[in-house]
Amino acid sequence: MKINVKNAPIAFLGIAIILLNVFPAYANGPSEPHNADAMWVEPSSIDLRGVSVGHLFNITIAVNITSTEEVGTWQAKVLFNSTYLYAVKAGYTGVGKSNWFKDFSTMPVDPIINNVAGSVLHGESLIGAAQPSPGADTLFWIEFNVTAVSTEFLTLVFNMTATYATEDTFIGDGIYYTFTPYDGIAIIPEFSSLILVSSLMVLTLVAVALNKKSIPKPKVYQTETSN
Repeated sequence: MKINVKNAPIAFLGIAIILLNVFPAYANGPSEPHNADAMWVEPSSIDLRGVSVGHLFNITIAVNITSTEEVGTWQAKVLFNSTYLYAVKAGYTGVGKSNWFKDFSTMPVDPIINNVAGSVLHGESLIGAAQPSPGADTLFWIEFNVTAVSTEFLTLVFNMTATYATEDTFIGDGIYYTFTPYDGIAIIPEFSSLILVSSLMVLTLVAVALNKKSIPKPKVYQTETSN
């Protein structure tokens, strides 16, 4: 059987898509590392420009603790703008536990989602004695649904630095770590009618200009006239 070399890239892309759907991808630690001691939202920035109402996306909460004290429990609260976002669900990044505590026996709890106040609270505790910190890894994820769009550029904050968030966020076991929290953001604008019309006018003018350049001017021949 002969293989059409020209179609090989297309075939390879199709096979890759099938494999990605058959074999799920698992996170291997934080994708945006921070210096210890820290807890953060990743990705740190999400571009939601052009998305419509009903669009789903995830954020992940990660941590990096390298202090010498042992750890036995963690809890984290994330605040969000409930005018534009709805927290659909949340869960640990590992199987029944966080990836951060993947090597230990844990006592899982259900996340508390408040779509009125705009907050997600989650946590986890070890069963038995506290253990040395696992270092850096992920804790839990949150799935959001876009429920509204803005007519202007708007930055939505996944807030972990406000007092209302930090007072319910901690890591430790009797002695609690002092760590730096980092927020995440999402940009969620939509073109207004004026901007859309202006863009269409500019694109039309550009198209007309390019069309004029692409059409060769006809040659003008002069005919000889007899006297």
